[in-house]
Amino acid sequence: MHLWDRLILQSILTLNLLRPFRRDPNVSAYTALNETFNYDATPLTPSGCKIVAFESLQMRKSFAQIGIPAWYIGPSLEHYRCYKVYVPKTRAEQICDTVSFHPHLCDAPVLQTVQQAVIAANDLSRALQSFEAKNSLQNCNTNDTVQALQKLSKNFQL
Repeated sequence: MHLWDRLILQSILTLNLLRPFRRDPNVSAYTALNETFNYDATPLTPSGCKIVAFESLQMRKSFAQIGIPAWYIGPSLEHYRCYKVYVPKTRAEQICDTVSFHPHLCDAPVLQTVQQAVIAANDLSRALQSFEAKNSLQNCNTNDTVQALQKLSKNFQL
């Protein structure tokens, strides 16, 4: 959690790639401000993913461990097909060209059952309100199913 600020660079990059430029909505904000983003030269993966960073032969000793556990924190825009990683063992950022991603080792946020029920109830309520607004002139509220859903919807509203 103390490293969240290192993920800001990729967050801004992703946001600018997804957001259209105001003057020309056909291009992204990143393209308008910089140049066309080259996905081949700068691969993007989910931030905070657990990885194994492989050290080159020049950097490691003869019988040292080939890969070290690390966390992906973003692309290295200055280097071709390289990744910025955080190595907990050294407590430092490192730029690696060869990594192995292990997203299955990271816990993905999961909605609890209660949260899913609340979201479904809110969706039901909104759908019924739009249905009532569309069909208010036709007086189609005599349907038993619609009335039962309206009662259910009222029970979930806060």
